[in-house]
Amino acid sequence: MILFCDTSALIKLYIAEEYSALLETEVAKADAVAVCRIAWVEARAALSRRAREVREDVALIEQAKAALARDWPSYVVLEVSQPLRVISC
Repeated sequence: MILFCDTSALIKLYIAEEYSALLETEVAKADAVAVCRIAWVEARAALSRRAREVREDVALIEQAKAALARDWPSYVVLEVSQPLRVISC
């Protein structure tokens, strides 16, 4: 199975949030994890915003950014293109 993670899901792998444990379980079962190319920028922006808003989390956020950079090459990165559509239910 290929598990697609949008940016909000991807962040849950690096910062403990509601459903982080569930997502980690699903990632462990997946053959591959796919993300959209823009998730890199969105995730970094979200993490930076949290560091600005919650100053005591700055060290944690820096660790999360490093982990994202370490893991990024392992993700299947989908390019943003006109044919790429996401259907939500």
